[in-house]
Amino acid sequence: MTEFFLSLEQDFIKYLNTINRKLVDVNSKPDTAESAISDIQSELKEAEKCIKQMEIEVMHLADIPRKENSQRIRRHKADYEDVRKTFLRAEEAFREQRDRNGLFSGASNFEIEESKTSHRGGTLLDAQNRKLENAKKTGYATIDMANNTNQELYRQTEVLQRNKSRLQQMDSDLRESNSLIGSMQKKIMKNKVTLYSVVGIVILAFLLIILSYF
Repeated sequence: MTEFFLSLEQDFIKYLNTINRKLVDVNSKPDTAESAISDIQSELKEAEKCIKQMEIEVMHLADIPRKENSQRIRRHKADYEDVRKTFLRAEEAFREQRDRNGLFSGASNFEIEESKTSHRGGTLLDAQNRKLENAKKTGYATIDMANNTNQELYRQTEVLQRNKSRLQQMDSDLRESNSLIGSMQKKIMKNKVTLYSVVGIVILAFLLIILSYF
């Protein structure tokens, strides 16, 4: 695990803690809720950037550290999604309560219609946000698939390297065996020549002895 990865992870945790604190303001402090919502949106963007940077950083690690850190990233993604959904629910509840308060405060028909139009606009924006979030999830799934593919390619490369080393060792052993067999064959041939020479000398000596009696 690199220092940069740890720094990103610490920043991510800091953003989530800040969001959780500001969610209290959204739920319990209407006067500062709008400001808290704006701050949370910014913090969510920064937390998302940290996750993306961690995913890029982990791709350059070795096989085992990459698997471990990928699991950490998946946990951070789950925490991010939980916080984001909690925020969306809190934001929606705040805006609905604000709209109800506006209606019960004796707002004019024009103000009521304007509030409805604003609410419809907010609903449309929420729908667009949901589409964007779905696209982000698809992107995350694609990154996970790329990471898994990269890990599998790395594993297969290691297997090929080990097989190559074994083949090289087998080739070296084979050459050594061939050299040893050749050396043994030369010695056998040399011993045969020596044996035949001795036998020839013995036969020749025997013939000379026999001839000497005649």
